[in-house]
Amino acid sequence: MLMSSSYVREERELSKPELSRRGFEFFRYRDLPAHFRAADVHIHDAIEFVYLRAGSVIVNVDDREERLLPGDLIMFRSRGIHTMRTEECEVNSYYTLKIRPKLIADISPKNLAAGFSFRFSAYSDNHKFIWRGEEIEGSDILKGLSSLIEEYKSPSELSDLNMLISVITILRGILTEDKAGEGESQVIDKMYESIMYINTHFSEDITAEGIAEKMNMSYSAFARAFKRSTGKNFKEYLNMTRTNQAEQLLASTDMSVTDVATHCGYNNISYFISIYKRYKGKTPLAERKN
Repeated sequence: MLMSSSYVREERELSKPELSRRGFEFFRYRDLPAHFRAADVHIHDAIEFVYLRAGSVIVNVDDREERLLPGDLIMFRSRGIHTMRTEECEVNSYYTLKIRPKLIADISPKNLAAGFSFRFSAYSDNHKFIWRGEEIEGSDILKGLSSLIEEYKSPSELSDLNMLISVITILRGILTEDKAGEGESQVIDKMYESIMYINTHFSEDITAEGIAEKMNMSYSAFARAFKRSTGKNFKEYLNMTRTNQAEQLLASTDMSVTDVATHCGYNNISYFISIYKRYKGKTPLAERKN
């Protein structure tokens, strides 16, 4: 299980000059040997796509494990915890595309920006995150990837523009594939705002009723829309957000378990321990010892 890993590394965008300047970066990862940890458990604000070129790779993302074969594409949402390791093949390589969420907002129509950002930044069981090679054959997703690779191999003075167009083509392909009806756009905006509110106020005493009121929705309408959008009810999503944050603090700080619990919105330490064990498969103390 990915979430019980012992250390979560956070990548900062400031250390990625191309990502900061252009809003995206694209590169081919070096050839990797068999049974190699290609990426330790980490998170970052950027939305990341990995397109396998050769070999076989096992990917863990948000507690789900998938095997990538040549031609497969996987997406790691913004702030999603993930890791990768190679399998038996002696040569493994892949292309990586990272996109700043702000770029998506900047290039989106104002009335749709929140919905587009929600698709790539918020966890949802309903959102597709892996595309097999045969699925994207002839699609905008593959057209955009092929153009990126071609530009990467033979750059020109127009490379930045051409690659941006290719990135937009990939995003358009994904959004077209799972677009929602126009009548849903307002609800999607509110669900995106709700997710962002949870991500920034998880340490507070927040409730579904309180957020529904902020969104000018009835509790029942909010609860249905939230479950439809994320695949989880409000309490499940809040606990997932809080325990993910707790895991990072336990792995990368010296804060006591009690302080971690309080920081993550749990005033009852016994309740925190039981919730953490339910979501992570071990106690907070076991996580700290690990």
